[in-house]
Amino acid sequence: MLACIFLDGNCTKTLLAELSLFAVVQWGLFRRFYGKADVQAFLCSAYYWTSLGYGFEMDIFHMSLTFTFLALTQLLRGNVNSGGNLKKPVAFVPFILIGQLVLRFSLCLFY
Repeated sequence: MLACIFLDGNCTKTLLAELSLFAVVQWGLFRRFYGKADVQAFLCSAYYWTSLGYGFEMDIFHMSLTFTFLALTQLLRGNVNSGGNLKKPVAFVPFILIGQLVLRFSLCLFY
């Protein structure tokens, strides 16, 4: 994946540094919250955004969008207890994919 980023020409040292920072944050902090598979899905998304020339801000925006989709969906389904936790665990990867698709589609429409 990194070879594709280098060959495409959209990648700079700054973008690689931001990608590395995002990977460290994901593996160091968020892995404890939502697991390895979800971290890997977010990192695949980050590789994709980096290959398009977007940086850390896009990765964080994608995470925020994904968490918003998850929260709204689970609140509407009544799957959140009084402490703010999910009553029944749900897969997070589909929400990551939906966030990726919505974000990419909106970028195609508006830019």
